[in-house]
Amino acid sequence: LRSDPSGVLADIRKWEEYIGTYHSYLHANFERRGHIPGAVWAHDNPEYYDAQDNTLRSFTEIKQLWQDLGITPDKKVGFT
Repeated sequence: LRSDPSGVLADIRKWEEYIGTYHSYLHANFERRGHIPGAVWAHDNPEYYDAQDNTLRSFTEIKQLWQDLGITPDKKVGFT
């Protein structure tokens, strides 16, 4: 997807994992940390929930969040 302009790779891990300062894969012997080059940080789980009542944010809110990142219905999306 990185080299395909009709696709986007969405990284939905924690920000610290995306930037490479932390990884939660203690069982694996990974040398490299951080995101795959070309991936966009599509936020992690807390961003998708309303902080006041812990319900999932509305479709329109999440759609806008993703559109701002270039994740649109016309694109193929992969997640990491």
